Amino acid sequence: MDQRGRQVIEACRERGLRVPDDVLVLSVDNDPLLCELCEPSLSSITLDAHRAGVEAAQLLDGLMAGRPAAATRILVRPTHVSRRQSTSSGVDEDGVVAAARRYLFDRLAERGLQVNDIAAHCRVSRRLLETRFRQAVGRSLLQELLEMRMERARTLLRDTPYTVGEVARACGFSDANYFTKAFRRRHARAPLAYRTSSPRA
Repeated sequence: MDQRGRQVIEACRERGLRVPDDVLVLSVDNDPLLCELCEPSLSSITLDAHRAGVEAAQLLDGLMAGRPAAATRILVRPTHVSRRQSTSSGVDEDGVVAAARRYLFDRLAERGLQVNDIAAHCRVSRRLLETRFRQAVGRSLLQELLEMRMERARTLLRDTPYTVGEVARACGFSDANYFTKAFRRRHARAPLAYRTSSPRA
């Protein structure tokens, strides 16, 4: 659960382990307030509590009507992962690739990120970084940045009441119209249509 995930992050800090460099932490429940207040912010799995509640109510209704219960176990299914900083680097054996992914993740809201800036941060040449990144991840740095921004946008649309413009700014897009076009191209539907059709945290 998220509270235990927070404790794991604190325990790592006390032991001198770095999250996410040495340890990736992923919890369950996706309480946005608790997850965002952790340092680093905590990635979490959202469970379909609404569906579980509906099934529990149906089971209770049947019991109260005198119908025997066919099953007494209700499976609460996960709906999605809200990825935050505690899993920002992914599992990369290549330390340069992990550093580049973390650099991208931490700067999703910044406009005008350049590959040269990322290479300078990782202390390697642009050519070496691009080659190693594509070998490890299977796509370019800029493609990865766009995918991370879209992932963050999906999380914000599901987990927050932010407007489309606020989501666009938080994900590094210059304006809401450009973001909406890019989102529709990637997901075949507009951001608000995605929000209304997605399970909420």
